[in-house]
Amino acid sequence: MNKYKETFGVDISKDVFDVYGSTIGHNQYKNDAKAICEYALINEVSLYNALTDT
Repeated sequence: MNKYKETFGVDISKDVFDVYGSTIGHNQYKNDAKAICEYALINEVSLYNALTDT
């Protein structure tokens, strides 16, 4: 049973955040609200999941 479509690794710094997806590869975004929303829309991630502190 494989319930995950993709696995992500995220590295967040002051100016940018890097995301590596197991199928989409590496992407880099500015660390601001607009870029976080862009990331969530492109990767079909709910904003709650994108912004939740773990």
